[in-house]
Amino acid sequence: MSNRERDALRILYIATDGSEGLRPAPDALAAPSLSITTASPGESLDALQRNAADAVLLHLDPAAGNAADFVAIVRGIAPDVPVVLLADNPDAETVGTLLAAGAADCLRAGECQPALVARVLEHAVERRRLEGQLAQSRQTEEHLAYYDSLSGLPNRRLFFDRLDQVLSRANRQEAVAGLMMVDLDGFKHINKVFGLATGDRIITAVGERLNGLVRQSDTVARIGGDEFAIILNTIRRSRDAANVARKILESIAEPVMVDGQEFTLTASIGIALFPEDGGSSESLAKAVDIALFRAKGQGRNNFQFYNLALDALTFERLEMEQHLHRALENHELSLQYQPIVAGKSRQVVALEALLRWKHPDLGEVPPHKFIPVAEESGLIVPIGDWVIRTACEQNKALQKAGYEPVRVWVNLSARQFREKRLPVTIMKALGESELDARYLGLEITESNAMDDVEFTIKWLKIFKDLGVSIAIDDFGTGYSSLGYLKRFPLNTIKIDRSFVHGVPGSRDDIAIVSAITALSRKLDLNVIAEGVETSEQATYLSSIACDAMQGFFFSRPVAFDALSRLLVRRAFPARVAAVS
Repeated sequence: MSNRERDALRILYIATDGSEGLRPAPDALAAPSLSITTASPGESLDALQRNAADAVLLHLDPAAGNAADFVAIVRGIAPDVPVVLLADNPDAETVGTLLAAGAADCLRAGECQPALVARVLEHAVERRRLEGQLAQSRQTEEHLAYYDSLSGLPNRRLFFDRLDQVLSRANRQEAVAGLMMVDLDGFKHINKVFGLATGDRIITAVGERLNGLVRQSDTVARIGGDEFAIILNTIRRSRDAANVARKILESIAEPVMVDGQEFTLTASIGIALFPEDGGSSESLAKAVDIALFRAKGQGRNNFQFYNLALDALTFERLEMEQHLHRALENHELSLQYQPIVAGKSRQVVALEALLRWKHPDLGEVPPHKFIPVAEESGLIVPIGDWVIRTACEQNKALQKAGYEPVRVWVNLSARQFREKRLPVTIMKALGESELDARYLGLEITESNAMDDVEFTIKWLKIFKDLGVSIAIDDFGTGYSSLGYLKRFPLNTIKIDRSFVHGVPGSRDDIAIVSAITALSRKLDLNVIAEGVETSEQATYLSSIACDAMQGFFFSRPVAFDALSRLLVRRAFPARVAAVS
């Protein structure tokens, strides 16, 4: 190679005089931007293998008939190196043959000037570079279309393509195939606490472990955030799938190290078998989802096979969870409000916000059906945030409409109560709605309060400092002691409806309700009796100086738009028809 400028193109000039002697390079190649090396065909191929050229300038020998073969060889050895032809008297047929073999361009030797030759070679190199980039881009796009960009595993699209192929082959061979769904337990907590970058590295590590546990003929795919799917290509019996599942649980349980931090994981695994549990990709995927749902319900860190006997019940809950995911964004949730009235004046002093769900196909879904599903799936947290935010906004709207301010009570689920972001959620809801904190009340059940007493005390103090009111709901059904009750920073106790139902006929219920009311008065707490349905109950509760009451006797829960009918009157007579 000549030692020219570093930016000069390295050109291999190949020409023979017909008797294997090298033909000297013409003056037309003396351009400053070109670094010329004259070489024989054999020498040039060696140089190309060493990546010692940017382009080849092939000077045709009319006597030689193998120029097209040589161009094809160059393209095979160095596909990114363009070949430009230099011919003395080229005919159209010869040039066409060489261009078809992969040559980039053709120049007539007698008409070339240095600047022209340099420009043609530079354009050929640049064009080949751009073609290479385009090919790489297309290859990358094709890869991303079928593979997960984080783990490098097949994605959902390629996974189902392979599943169709495996099931088709198993069907022809009358063989058994397995489908497994692996879901990392509590992985969202890792992303939330340690960040997405840490979570991504853990996902990558888990993907590598799973890929190393299966046979080459099997497929491991990442089909969601922390979900992996595995196709077991031809197995003999369910025991084979169970053995793979055990290995997976053991492998995932091995700590993952990220930046010196040790993470210990568990997983839930669902297993479905072809053709026993499904004869198509769609039916098998449905079955494995149900199996995974059961594994989570069994306490996680286990595997479960699909069981047809539990299909209907499990699928109903799984389907409800999927519907709940879309309920917020589709504006299917709403709040109804049940008035709470003063014991003596019967004036509306507060409202309890109650969550309702109306699905376009399922209709009105009862709370006792969807609340447990929301709690188990974790959806209760975003739904609970929405309830707090909406209750504050609607309460403020009532005040702006000229109604006398009342407190709105909101129920906190066990999972929501332990959410670290809850104080921030409350402050944000109050701030954005401009609602005074004293008009928001939070209810927790007695059993939830006693689950971790020290945590409850700390958390309730934070809420009390925010200015909101705190009530213990369903009081009397749990196992709280008077000592703990005294330590809780409460405002209100709500007597459970199961005790109110028996008064004034039941001596035991009278004793319990009277004792709770007297105890609350000693502790300077307000008392609300729930489930008041008769005038006799209301009269008795008033006689023992119960602070407030709520129940169907006064009003059923009503939609926000219907509250004006209740708030305008403000006070109820001693006997009043229920408002539907």
